[in-house]
Amino acid sequence: MNKTWLRFSPLIVMPMILGIHMFLSVGDYAVPLGVGLIEDERMVERYDRRGNVVDEIPIQGITSKEEVEILILESNFKKTFAASVLLFLTLVYSIVVEWLSRVWKVSLEGLIKISDKWKPVMVGAAISLYAFAAFRVGTQYVELVHESETLLLHNFVP
Repeated sequence: MNKTWLRFSPLIVMPMILGIHMFLSVGDYAVPLGVGLIEDERMVERYDRRGNVVDEIPIQGITSKEEVEILILESNFKKTFAASVLLFLTLVYSIVVEWLSRVWKVSLEGLIKISDKWKPVMVGAAISLYAFAAFRVGTQYVELVHESETLLLHNFVP
């Protein structure tokens, strides 16, 4: 039972993780440290690290170009936040699967056999790619926060 569950868990867990990623990419929610355009009230909202509204800035005389900039910024925030959650969930899933395979003494080798001398190279490459992706998403998030601050301060705060 344990061996079967562990081998088929990617078929169950990965679609759930990707579904969470898709919802976070396009869903209607407040992104931590992000901005949101409330078109009905003609306001731009800034959010804190928990997604609570920190500041509401009225934008009565906004041009369509500035409105598109805010919408693109909001979309980029959602995509970057979704990518960071995706990275976190895949890391947690990989650690749990590896731990369970050791506890239950189940081999995870599938169709592709990797020789013992190449395993450290493959593990190093996987860790390096993950670290690069995490660093890239983190720096992109910081850039978006900085971009939102400059956009809001220069264009909308009197």
